[in-house]
Amino acid sequence: MAVTEDFPGIEVTVEVDGVALKEYEDKDEAEPAKTVTRYIEAAHGKNFTVTVKMSKGFRLRNNALSFQVYADGNLASRKVFNQNDATSGRTLRVEGFHDLQHITKFRFDELHTVSDDRSIRQEASKLASLGTLKIKMHHSTITGSTPAEARVRKQPATMGTVSEKALKGKALTHSVGFGDVVARRAKNMTNTQRVGDIVTFVYRYHSLESLKALLIIPRDPSPQPLPLEERDFDSLSRENLMELHRRAREARGQEDTKPKIKRERADENPRPRKVSRPSAGDVQLELNDEGNFQQSSTASLGRKEQEVIELD
Repeated sequence: MAVTEDFPGIEVTVEVDGVALKEYEDKDEAEPAKTVTRYIEAAHGKNFTVTVKMSKGFRLRNNALSFQVYADGNLASRKVFNQNDATSGRTLRVEGFHDLQHITKFRFDELHTVSDDRSIRQEASKLASLGTLKIKMHHSTITGSTPAEARVRKQPATMGTVSEKALKGKALTHSVGFGDVVARRAKNMTNTQRVGDIVTFVYRYHSLESLKALLIIPRDPSPQPLPLEERDFDSLSRENLMELHRRAREARGQEDTKPKIKRERADENPRPRKVSRPSAGDVQLELNDEGNFQQSSTASLGRKEQEVIELD
C-alpha cells in the first residue's frame, strides 16, 4: 500500500480479485515533491480496482477530502470523503470509468506495437501518461451538488496499439482497457473547492519481465551449467573435449606420482611357539639313534632329559 506523511491515515492500493497487488519502489528514482511512486505488475487481462481507505478519526482540514483517479492520463472518476467518513472511517473503490448510469471496469490490456511508420493521432501526448495510474488528492470544502442528469461524460478511447517508433525503447507493455459494464445508481455530484496542496500517488504498471528489465525486481539468477563430466557427449564442443582430455591426463599424472607402499606378507600363524611340557602318563614320540620314532612314557622321561618335538 502507498502512504504519505501529508495524509496520515490514508492508504492507497491497486487490487485484483480483491487482493492488493505487491508494490515495488525504485530507490534510485528521484520523486517530485508531494508525490509517491510505486511499481506494480500488470496482471494481463485482469480487471483491477483503485482503493482508497480513510482510517477512523482522520483529521480533515475543512469538511472534505477529494481525490480523482486518472488512467493513462484520462480522468476516470472523482470521489469525496466527508466529515462522517473521517469520523467513522471508510473505504472508497474506483472500479472503472464512471458515467451517468454505468461503470465500465478497468482492465490490464496488452499493448500491441506496429513496425510501420504510421502514426496514431495524438500518440506522442498519450505516451507521456501511458502505463500509469494517478490518484490526485487534496483537502477541500464542499460547496454544493449537481444533479446526476447534468453530468454526462464520454468514455475515453483506449490506446491499444502504438508504433514502435513512438515507443523509442520505452519499457511499456500494457495499457488500461475497459471491460465489463455494470449498472450503477445515478447520484448527485458533490461540488468541492480545493484547499491546500495536491498530493499525487503514481502507480507504474508493467509486465513481470519489464519490471525485471528495469531492475525494479531482481532478475532470476542464470542457471549454472552442468559439469563437463555430466553432459551429453554429443553436446560437447571441441574445446569441451580438449578440456576433458586435459583433466584425465592430469589425473593420471597425479596417480603416477603417488608413493607405492609394499605390503608385507602377514604371518599365517603369528602366535609364538612354546615348548610342550609333558605331564605324567603322557605318551611321547622319541627319535632314536637310527632316525626312527619310538613311543616313550613320561615315566622314562623322568629319568633323563628328553628332546620333545611338537607336531603341528
